[in-house]
Amino acid sequence: MSTMTPKQEVCEYKGGGYQPPPFNIRFLLVSIGMIGVWAAAVPLLHYGSLAVLAVIELTYLFGCTRTKRSVLAIVPATFLPFAWLLWINDPWNDHRWHWIGMWLQIPGLLAIVPFRNQLSMLQNETTAGMLAALVTVIYLLTAITIGRINPYWRVGTAAIVLTLGILMAIMSYSLFRG
Repeated sequence: MSTMTPKQEVCEYKGGGYQPPPFNIRFLLVSIGMIGVWAAAVPLLHYGSLAVLAVIELTYLFGCTRTKRSVLAIVPATFLPFAWLLWINDPWNDHRWHWIGMWLQIPGLLAIVPFRNQLSMLQNETTAGMLAALVTVIYLLTAITIGRINPYWRVGTAAIVLTLGILMAIMSYSLFRG
């Protein structure tokens, strides 16, 4: 049994190094669609979540086939466990909208919550949000990079990320209630 990556997933190019994606009508339409998604999210999401969304979109847009497939596996596994924000039986008040705005930052937020009392800079909500976004981006890009190795690693990484996402969703729900 060969451990080679299937031919359609090879991302190396003849000249070596990074090659930009071909500028064709498909690339243009996907780019416009992603800009539209980001623009539509501006009134809903916090700045940190918008930064995470931009990183996800750019990683997909400028990635090779393996990277795109990894993004399509890892991103839903990371953020879908937080869909409880939409389905809980609570009023649609400012507290809930605040958490929906932080949706893409929640994995990083859970990582910095234990240090909030020790670091005075985390008392400022904007600074804490941007730090949470940075931690989320590092988490996502690490998982996407591991998922690029081959299809088996992608499935395994997505399963691990989904499991961690479910655990983080449980923790975030208790923070939401508290």
